[in-house]
Amino acid sequence: MALLGRICRAVQEACVSPWLLVCLHVVLLLASSASSYVHFVEENLPGDSSITLQKMTLDPRTNTIYVGSVNRLYKLNSDLVEEVHLDTGPVLDHPMCFPPPGDCLDPSYEKVPMNNIIKILLVDGDRLITCGSIFQGICQVRSLDNFSLIANNTSEEIVANTVIGTSVGFISDGPDNGENVLYTATSNAAWLDNNVPTVSVRTLHKTSSMELFGVLKVGFRAVSQIIIPDGTVSGSPSGFNITYMYGFSSGNFIYFLAVQPRDHRDLPRQVQYYTKIVRICKADINLHSYIELPLECRVGSTLYNVVQSGFIAKAGKAAGATWQNEDALFVTFSQSEEHSRDPQRKSAVCMYLISDLNQAFFDRRRECVAGLSDDTEMEWYKSLPCSPKGSNPTLVQQMDLNGQNYCHTIDFIGPMGGTNSPIEAQAIYTDDSALFTTIAVSHKPRDSAVFIGDDRGHLRKLMITSRSEARLSKDIVIVEGSSVVQNGLMLNLDEEYIYVMTQRRITKVPVEECGNYTTCEECLGDPHGVGDPYCGWCTLQRR
Repeated sequence: MALLGRICRAVQEACVSPWLLVCLHVVLLLASSASSYVHFVEENLPGDSSITLQKMTLDPRTNTIYVGSVNRLYKLNSDLVEEVHLDTGPVLDHPMCFPPPGDCLDPSYEKVPMNNIIKILLVDGDRLITCGSIFQGICQVRSLDNFSLIANNTSEEIVANTVIGTSVGFISDGPDNGENVLYTATSNAAWLDNNVPTVSVRTLHKTSSMELFGVLKVGFRAVSQIIIPDGTVSGSPSGFNITYMYGFSSGNFIYFLAVQPRDHRDLPRQVQYYTKIVRICKADINLHSYIELPLECRVGSTLYNVVQSGFIAKAGKAAGATWQNEDALFVTFSQSEEHSRDPQRKSAVCMYLISDLNQAFFDRRRECVAGLSDDTEMEWYKSLPCSPKGSNPTLVQQMDLNGQNYCHTIDFIGPMGGTNSPIEAQAIYTDDSALFTTIAVSHKPRDSAVFIGDDRGHLRKLMITSRSEARLSKDIVIVEGSSVVQNGLMLNLDEEYIYVMTQRRITKVPVEECGNYTTCEECLGDPHGVGDPYCGWCTLQRR
C-alpha cells in the first residue's frame, strides 16, 4: 500500500488535463485485485477442508475447461460458467480390495466411503480421460458432454491410490507408427499389486492384443515400463519414493520431472533429496533409452533442490538471439527442509534449453558406452558396469553421427542415470520469502512473460530480459492466503487469458492487464509501448 500511495501521489502531481483519464486508469490498474475478475467457486462440501480443486485441462477445439476436484468433475465454458458437474465420490472402497468387479483379499475387509482424488485429467480428442485414487488408482474414459462412462474401461492400476502420492500423465505420439499413447509416471503407493510401473507407456485404444490403458507389449510381454524394485522399497529406512511433478513432450523425446532421495539406503536423518529429469525416446518401445540426470537450479553456490512445477514453451520471441527460438523448460524450485522433500518458502525459477538437456543426456550415455565412467549410476533401480574403454567403437561412431538426437533402442547399457553429472542453471528470478507452486509462460503479445503462482494466492508476472534474468512486472492477489494449486496455471488457446486455480476457486485473468514493462526505460524505448497505461504514466513523468 505504501508503494501504491507513492505512485498515486506521483500520478496526482503529474496528472493534468487531457491526461486525467489515462492517469486514473493507471491508478486503477496498479491497484487492481482479483475481485474484478471472472471466477468459478467450488461449492462441493465447502466445510470440508479435504475437498479442493486438483486438476484442470482445456479442450483445444472448443476452449471448454474441464476441472477435477476431490469427488467431483466440472465442465466450464471459457468464462468459467458451469455447464455440467458429476459427483465421482465418495465411493465404497477399501485399500485391500481389488478394483471392481474384483473382490477383497479377505471377506472381513469392510468397504467404507473413500474420497476420489483426481490424479490425471486429459482431453483425448472427443473424450475425457480421468484417473483417480479410488479402486487402486484406475482410469476411466468419459464423454466430454456429460461425463458419462464410455465402454472399454480398465481395472488396471495406473495412478497413486493414496492422498499424497503424485501422478503425472500426458498424451503424445508413441513408438507404433506415431499413434498417440498415454505417458504416465507415478509415486509408489499402497497398491495390492507390487508390479505397478513408476514410468510407463500405455495404449489409448483397445485392440485385439491390448486392453485400453495397457502397458505396450512386445509379444505377450509388457515392455514399456520401469518398475521400482521391491528391494529398493524394502531396503530403504527412509521409505524410498519418487515424487513426480511434471511431464512433457519435445521433439523426439518425452520427459518427467521428479524428486527423490539421493541414496535410498540412507537412514531417515541422513537422507538428502534432489530433483531429477527423466528422458525417454518416443521410438523406443522397450525403454532402453531411459535415462535420468540431476537437475539443479542455483544462485551462485546456493542450491534450490526440489522441483515444484514445470512448463514447456519457447525460450522467447525472435529478437536476434538464436536461443529465443528454441524449446525451453521453465521450472520452479524451492529449498527443502533438512533431510526432507517438504519445501521451504525459498524459491527460484530456472530456464533450461531443451537442446542443452539433450546434449547432457547424450554426453552421459556416450561417456558410459565409451568406457569413460565406471557404471550407470542408478542405484535405486540397478547400476550396471559401463563398457570397457574402447570396446564399442562402432556404437560410439553411430552415436556421434546422430549427436544429441541419438535414440538408444538396443538392449545394451539400457536404463541409466548419472548422479555425478548434474545439469545446472543459474536462476533467472528468486524470492526467499515465498513458495512458487506453479509456472506458465506466454509469448503474447510481444515479449516472453513468465507467470508464477505461489502458496499465498498471488500471481506474479515476470518479463524475460535475457537468458539469465527475468524482472517482476506485476503482482496480483488472486485469493489471499489460498495457495495456487501445483501446476494450477493454464493459458487459453490465444493466450489472451490465464486461468489461475487456487484451492477452491478458478480465476480468469487477462494477460495484458498484468502489465508488460518493468521500467520506464523499457516503455519509452519500445514503439509498441504507445497506449500501454504504465507507459502513459512514464510519459507524464518525463513531461
